[in-house]
Amino acid sequence: MADIAIIKEYAKILRKYMRAFSLEPVDIAYLAKSTKKTIVSILAHSGSLELETQEAISQIFNLHYYEFGNPNHPLQTFESLPQKTK
Repeated sequence: MADIAIIKEYAKILRKYMRAFSLEPVDIAYLAKSTKKTIVSILAHSGSLELETQEAISQIFNLHYYEFGNPNHPLQTFESLPQKTK
């Protein structure tokens, strides 16, 4: 039960960043060197989320997994994003 709550919270944060920077699941998958299926499953609150995937997604926004996963962490500015994400 706790695992689902963690994935829901992570998906909520990921959606917030995706909306803020106009990114789609396929963009996140490409930038994180993952698959669209993995990103869609995170957003659907299913499956599991490995630490390496969390870090790869976080790096898209120039953050570490523990910063990205903190719901109180301020949203990054466009200027602070890595060039590849822009």
